[in-house]
Amino acid sequence: MINVIKFAIASLLLVFNAKSTIAGASPLLNTTTIQISAAGLTSKTALGRCAANSKSKPEGIVVLLHGRGGHTAIEKLVSSFSKFACRRNFAVVAPAAPTVNKNWPFEQKQGEKQDLFLLELLQKNLPQTFSLSEKTPIYLVGISAGATFLMGDFYPRHGFKLNGLAAALCGGSWPTHFEINGFKDIEKRFPLFVQISRQDFLFRQTEAGLKRYTDLGLPLRAKITEETGHCAFDFEESLERIATMIQ
Repeated sequence: MINVIKFAIASLLLVFNAKSTIAGASPLLNTTTIQISAAGLTSKTALGRCAANSKSKPEGIVVLLHGRGGHTAIEKLVSSFSKFACRRNFAVVAPAAPTVNKNWPFEQKQGEKQDLFLLELLQKNLPQTFSLSEKTPIYLVGISAGATFLMGDFYPRHGFKLNGLAAALCGGSWPTHFEINGFKDIEKRFPLFVQISRQDFLFRQTEAGLKRYTDLGLPLRAKITEETGHCAFDFEESLERIATMIQ
């Protein structure tokens, strides 16, 4: 748990500790890779549907923002959420970062384009691809550098426009935007969750991000663990726990 004395945010930081058990062999997830163009940028994007649910409309979408260098393994990233997708009849999507450095954190000349690409992908491309309504929940999950981009740039600017949840796993940052747009709606429509190990090299950066967010007045749900190493916990179990909380 975060040192609440250091942060002085005990009344704002909500800690989630619910247990979740995901048992059994991994179900089959049919994964394809396509090119998606949005906001003037093009990205190789992996799409996954559970074989058992492939003929039905998804009840939600998990969109994964990969970590540094993760653009080469987006199909594997999608497949790693097969249990979650099949249990809940969700589609899983992992776009490769569409900008020059193939990474999600803010770039001086292309950072805003990343924002606009992702927003158009979430609001237009994916709903059209899966024939979804605007009420279909989107679970936007940033991992490592993807979590840094999510907390540092995208969420405070555009999160209020979405429905579902945001999860920053083993990474995070402070908002480069000096306010949270749509403050009255974002907590209800698109709450933010964070999970990171105290031993992770991105912990201090994520810790500073949590403080900044609470200074701006946003209640956060954070789970601080003690695994050794970077991203050393099960992402799928983390998302299952988070999803259970908002139901």
